[in-house]
Amino acid sequence: MCPTYPKFLITVGEITDSDYKCSAEFRTKSRLPALAYYHNSTGGTIWRSAQTRSGLPGNRNRFDEDLLMYITKVSKLKKLYIYDCRPYLSAVTNKLKGAGHENVENYPGSEIFFCEIDNIHSARNALNKIYSMLKSSRFSENKSFLSNFESSGWPSFIFGIILACVNISSAVRRGYSVLIHCSDGWDRCSQLTAFSELLIDPYFMTIKGYMTLIEKNFLTFGHQFRLRNGYYSKEEKSENQTSPILLQFLDATHQLLVQYPMYFEFNMKFLLFIGNSINTGLYGTFLYDCERDRERNNAKTKTMSCWTEVLNNINIYKNQFYEEKSRKIYFFTPNFSMSRIRLWEEYFFPFTQINLNISYDNYINRFQECFYFNIFGQMKQKSRIISNVQYMIKEKENQEKAKDNLLKEIDIY
Repeated sequence: MCPTYPKFLITVGEITDSDYKCSAEFRTKSRLPALAYYHNSTGGTIWRSAQTRSGLPGNRNRFDEDLLMYITKVSKLKKLYIYDCRPYLSAVTNKLKGAGHENVENYPGSEIFFCEIDNIHSARNALNKIYSMLKSSRFSENKSFLSNFESSGWPSFIFGIILACVNISSAVRRGYSVLIHCSDGWDRCSQLTAFSELLIDPYFMTIKGYMTLIEKNFLTFGHQFRLRNGYYSKEEKSENQTSPILLQFLDATHQLLVQYPMYFEFNMKFLLFIGNSINTGLYGTFLYDCERDRERNNAKTKTMSCWTEVLNNINIYKNQFYEEKSRKIYFFTPNFSMSRIRLWEEYFFPFTQINLNISYDNYINRFQECFYFNIFGQMKQKSRIISNVQYMIKEKENQEKAKDNLLKEIDIY
C-alpha cells in the first residue's frame, strides 16, 4: 500500500482496511494519514501524511474525507487542525502538478494553517551560505557576521519549526486532533511531528526517549537519508536532493537545551554526536530511506547502529543539570522569538579555543547566574546553580515580601 511507511499502522477503528487503502490513493506516494502520537491525558492526537491529489479541478476522495472525519471525532473537542508545513503559495502551485491541499469545505470540523517553511532546496542553500561564511579567509575580521547569519535564512528555518510546533503542541494538549503534512510527508513533516512530540511528552527529553523520537519519526515513517545525505551514484544524480533536514531538527532542539537545560536528560555532546554521525556513513542508522529498505539490506546485521555507540557510553551524554521532576511540576511551553535564535556554535565551530578547553555543560544555565570564563578555559564560579524548584520558591518569597510592603504602604496612607 505504501512502501515508505512502517509495516504496522495505527488508525481509527471505524474505517475498514479496504477503505483505508482507497484513501491512500488520494495522497502523494500513498502516504495517507496515520497516527504518530496520542496524548494519554487529553486524548489529543498527531497524525501525519503527504499532500492531497486534489489538483486544479479540486478532485475529491470520499474515503479520505471519511478518514479525516473519523480523526476529527477522535478528539474530545471534535475539531481537526491541519498544519501544512509549506508556504501557502507553494501549496497552491503544487495544484498545477496534480497535488495541492485540503479544501476545508469538504472536511467538516477542520481548519487549515500554513507554516510557511521553505523546501529542501532553500534549506540546503541556507546551510551552504553559513559554510561559505566560515570558509572565508577573512572570517575573523568579518564585522557583518551576525547580519550575514540572519540573511542566510537558517535562523528563519529554526524559528519557523519552533513556532509551528508550539502551536501544534498547544492544540494537542487541549485535546484537539492535528494532521501534519508537507508535499511528500517525509521532510518538514518529520521535523514538525518529532519536535511537537518533544514539547508535549517529557519522555522524549530523556536519552532513550530522544532516540525513540528520531527512530519513529524519521527512520520508521521514512526519510530519504540516501538522497538528503548525497549517498547516490553520478548516474542517479539528476537533481541535487541533499538537504540538512535532520540537522535542522537537532538545531531546534539545541535552542531549547540552551535555555532549559534542567528539562533534558541529555547534554550538548549527545546532539553533536548525532549531528556528526548523519553524514559519516559509519552507522547504518542513517544509510537507508525507510524501514523496508533496512530490512531488505539487512542493516541490523551488516551495520552498527548509532544508538549502540550512545548506550555503550551513556554517561558521557548525561546532563548534570537534569531534573526529572521539573516537567511534572511545571507546564513547559517555550517562549521564543526570532531574536532568541542563536548560532549553534558547538556544531559549526567545533575547533575553536573555547570548545577545546571548556565543556558546554559547565556553563549552560537557565538563569545565567553561574559561570564566567577567560580565553584559556579557566573557570570561576560566580554564584551557585539554582534548580527550578528553588527558583520558584525564591520568586514566591519575593512576591510575598512585595505584597506585605504594599499592604503596609496602604495602611500608612
